Amino acid sequence: MSFPRYPKYKDSGVEWLGEVPEHWGVTALKRGYSVTLGKMLQPESSSPDDQLLPYLRAANIQWEGVDTTDIKQMWLSKRDRAQLRLERGDLLVSEGGDVGRSCLWAAELDDCCFQNSVNRVRARDGHSNRYLCYWMSTIKDKGYIDVLCNKSTIAHFTAEKVAAVPVPFPTTTEQTQIAEFLDRETRKIDELVAEQRRLMELLKEKRQAVI
Repeated sequence: MSFPRYPKYKDSGVEWLGEVPEHWGVTALKRGYSVTLGKMLQPESSSPDDQLLPYLRAANIQWEGVDTTDIKQMWLSKRDRAQLRLERGDLLVSEGGDVGRSCLWAAELDDCCFQNSVNRVRARDGHSNRYLCYWMSTIKDKGYIDVLCNKSTIAHFTAEKVAAVPVPFPTTTEQTQIAEFLDRETRKIDELVAEQRRLMELLKEKRQAVI
């Protein structure tokens, strides 16, 4: 599939990124998003105001979405709850484990917070978290995150490293259009994969019937 080119391009200033459309900015993620690292595990209450709430850890963050099959709880103070309560559309990025693995929070649970193996990225000034999620997938596939986190040792994708990631910034309208286009194309691929699996199962059943 081919797409029309933009009228003019420029050097992005990032060696592995190459050229970008002339009107796009390329700057650190923190210019358009806030990044917050989660809370260290608190197994016991330390104040009458503490509440026992569900939280996400790196194992819950999967590319296809949040895995809620094994959700744990911890105590959070009133201040913690104000700072770390998730909102629909937040981008969740694994700090440990498979560093950089990301997904969007779809408010699968009420009053859910996150542990310090997860970074929360929240858009500012109209930027798109969905666009950024696709960008995180791109740089993960290219190996940039693994190099940044030195995966030869115990890797950590700290909030500071996330905030410093170079991001191409189209206009906010273009960000939405790009994300919506990729959503549509991804759905098409998922549907084709599902159909192939269905056909394979039918073929398997027919072979067993013949035997």
